[in-house]
Amino acid sequence: ASIELRRIIEEGYSPRDPKHLTRREVLDDQLNATAINMIHMAVTPKDRAHIRSLKTAKEAWDKLDKLFLRNESIQSSRFDEVNNMADNFVMNEGESQEEMYRRLIALAVQMQDLGAMIRLKRIFSELDETKAHGLILRGAFQKSEEETKRGDEAATP
Repeated sequence: ASIELRRIIEEGYSPRDPKHLTRREVLDDQLNATAINMIHMAVTPKDRAHIRSLKTAKEAWDKLDKLFLRNESIQSSRFDEVNNMADNFVMNEGESQEEMYRRLIALAVQMQDLGAMIRLKRIFSELDETKAHGLILRGAFQKSEEETKRGDEAATP
């Protein structure tokens, strides 16, 4: 079912004749209603206002994507916020190494999503020197860096 929801969000839903739906279109109509409801529930009431009038999950998804992911100003703000989090990253009082590691990995994913590989490498190397999980972190980063290089090489003509 999740694959079908994703299909509805990515490809959209547009029946040929809305008054005479095929069996497939009835299912797609239900999936679209479910997907758009999930999208509405995932955003704040303020952000919901941007998509409230849209009829398909694809329209809602594309609108949110344009508003939040393709907006250069928002990307810059997110990048600054993540950099600030990285600058102030410390092991919290009472936090286990495993909990700190989970927070760090979440931060690393955010940084990688924003294209901050150089900054990410510095943080991992600093942690390598000071934290017990350094070898694990170094291995995780090197794997990520190798995958990125392979992707860059594949994209180069």
